[in-house]
Amino acid sequence: MSTTNNTADASNQATTDAKNPCPFLRALQALGYIDSDRESLATVSQVVTVTMDNGIGKPSKSYEIKLIALLASGKSVLTFFQTLTQGLRLSDLRFGPLDKQGVGSRIIDLEGNISEDQLMRLDSFAADFEDESGTLERGLNEAALNKMMDENFARPSKRRRWFDRLLMNGEWPALLQVMGKNHLSEPYLSLSEVKELFVDRSLPKRVTKRLLPRE
Repeated sequence: MSTTNNTADASNQATTDAKNPCPFLRALQALGYIDSDRESLATVSQVVTVTMDNGIGKPSKSYEIKLIALLASGKSVLTFFQTLTQGLRLSDLRFGPLDKQGVGSRIIDLEGNISEDQLMRLDSFAADFEDESGTLERGLNEAALNKMMDENFARPSKRRRWFDRLLMNGEWPALLQVMGKNHLSEPYLSLSEVKELFVDRSLPKRVTKRLLPRE
């Protein structure tokens, strides 16, 4: 299995924690919208809800984002209360209650490296879509994402829990809401943009323009 080290982009190296398993949050951290040490739950919820507000679907409410952050970082009573009182540390998400540890896409491994093989595997679920400029590109719509998540869950894993498939519904579908392009009113994820998200920890300009630069 070929992998790409998470320090491939030197400009992002200092601000992105390899232990953060979420590609979306890794990008927000690398771009400076979420602090590399700890970030208040209020800021995390505000950044995430604004980024998800693209008109395709209703973004999650602020309190929902805060609750998910608390649960995801609650590896212990101590980390739970540290998140509640001091803010979220993204490295606490690894091995937390919501971390599937290899049951999902397996694109980001436990050391924070990117599996090129698993990235390439996405194309087996993709189809050709025409973006707003008329350009054809490979992409994943909702049906393709559901098929991929079903197959991810079906892969053998010693760590699999019965609710891991439910957790997936808050990941790839959320990315579709954040980064989705429209094709005949059907949103899809651009594979090239997904690769940039994972490898370069970047978001499309149409996404980042929703956010004000952080002071």
